[in-house]
Amino acid sequence: MDQKEKRLIKVFSIILSLVFGLSSIAKFSGMELIHRPFSDMCLSTWYGYFIAVLEMLMAVGILKKNVASMSAVGMNVIFAGMSFYFYYYQTPLYLIPTGILALMAITVAYFTHDDCITAQSVPEKQ
Repeated sequence: MDQKEKRLIKVFSIILSLVFGLSSIAKFSGMELIHRPFSDMCLSTWYGYFIAVLEMLMAVGILKKNVASMSAVGMNVIFAGMSFYFYYYQTPLYLIPTGILALMAITVAYFTHDDCITAQSVPEKQ
């Protein structure tokens, strides 16, 4: 990976971390606007807080080299849920920024997958 790609991945990671971190903080603070999608889909209130915990973990994880790829893949799962909500309960125009953020997360996952911790990279005991 050359320097341009490394800088691009770092910028994408910071943007995604900020988006997920701020969203998580808003959910933890109990903002009605942020929790409304969960009630619209007949989900429990605790589900919003569960998603907030996952978002905070992914916001921190995407900045760490060893788990950035896994965090980016997890972000895409959250983006899939957001896309479902926007398509069926809101205007589909909200899919555009969600799609852009999802493409950023896919890019981060693709370029950082070699640095990811895997079971194959664990040294064997002798």
